[in-house]
Amino acid sequence: MHPIENYLNELELWFLIGVVFLIGLAGLGAVYQQLAIARDRLKYPSRGKHINVDGYWLHFHDMGNGTPTVVIDSGAGGFSLEWMLVAPAVAKFTRVCTYDRAGLGRSQSNGKARTSQQCVNELRTLLAAAGLTPPYLLVGHSFGGMNVRLYTSQYPEEVVGMVLIDPGHEDFHLQCTPERQRKDRQELQLYFWGQIVSVLGLVRLLGSIGLLPMIQKFKSRRLTYTPELRALFTEFEAYWYQSQYCKTVYSELSNLKTSSEQVRTARLRLNIPLIILSRGGRLHLSSHIAEVDARNEEIWHKLQADLVNLSCESIHWIASHSDHHIHLDQPDLVVRAIYDVVKKVRQGRDA
Repeated sequence: MHPIENYLNELELWFLIGVVFLIGLAGLGAVYQQLAIARDRLKYPSRGKHINVDGYWLHFHDMGNGTPTVVIDSGAGGFSLEWMLVAPAVAKFTRVCTYDRAGLGRSQSNGKARTSQQCVNELRTLLAAAGLTPPYLLVGHSFGGMNVRLYTSQYPEEVVGMVLIDPGHEDFHLQCTPERQRKDRQELQLYFWGQIVSVLGLVRLLGSIGLLPMIQKFKSRRLTYTPELRALFTEFEAYWYQSQYCKTVYSELSNLKTSSEQVRTARLRLNIPLIILSRGGRLHLSSHIAEVDARNEEIWHKLQADLVNLSCESIHWIASHSDHHIHLDQPDLVVRAIYDVVKKVRQGRDA
């Protein structure tokens, strides 16, 4: 046999060995991921119940009694566990419901584009399936703030009050700096690749050794959390590492322009009690230089003030010791805002 043919045969052999090795490694990673998911489900039992919504299951948790019923929607990639410092306190004076949007937390993915309109459709179906009836007081954080605004605009007869917690604004991504837009595109790319490799356990592996920016930014602040919140943090991680998580967050973020247009088109001036609770502390999670941060913060707060125009009964509060996740940094302030709106609703009903 010619030496060149020998060399080619050896090259083909090593290539085949390499392919088999990579396939085997991917298979081991997939098995590792599935075993870890099963372990997490046993380690962290569900706090709520699963409700069938059009053929898939959404995780839903309610507690307390009274009206109006408070319904809470989380920010992009968020889930009901975030509200464990808020919901039990709210349950002392009225009924409160938290849930995981499709593909997040303990809810199943349904394969549909994660727009605000889709979230509104699913939430309304979920509330009906859970046996809840209006009136509702809707609470939304960040992207969830856009969702509850759209819900209120489309079903104003069902909603008697709102609390918006550092809510997203439909015009922010049109007005923020090019640096911020570039950073958002980079983050979107991370989630794009994350949705591909998460099924192989790579997101879990990289996150556990501190190489994932979207998880490491929360870990870096762990020492600032209360003991109660630190106890919940490992459970947060279990949901971040699920195979469906990156896929769902990628869909929410990549459809943000569509969601913004949906909210912008449906915007109404309402006649209900509304509290807008905006961050006042410096953002700890930013990767921008201070000057760019300051410009984007100025734009953010200008648009937060614009949301006061959503209702003739609106109040704007500043959470001076919080960044974007006010419900984690100052949960008592969030509970107070909800209580104040509940009180106004009841006073108006009894008048």
